[in-house]
Amino acid sequence: MIGVAHAVRDEQPGLAEDALLTQVASVTGLSGEQVAAAMRYCAEFGDEIDRRIWANLAAGGPALISES
Repeated sequence: MIGVAHAVRDEQPGLAEDALLTQVASVTGLSGEQVAAAMRYCAEFGDEIDRRIWANLAAGGPALISES
C-alpha cells in the first residue's frame, strides 16, 4: 500500500492528501479509512517498518510480511 502511495505521489506530486487517499484506495481495493489508518501508522512507525522490510530483503525473503 505504501509503495502505491509513493508511486502516485511521484506521478502527481501536487496531489492533495484526500485525493491521494482516494487514488490509493482505488488501486489497492482498500477503503479510504483503511488507507488513512495505514498512512498514519507508517508516519508513526516508518523507521521500524523500513528496518523490517530491509531485514527481510537482506535475508532473501519477501519485502512484505503476510499475516496468514
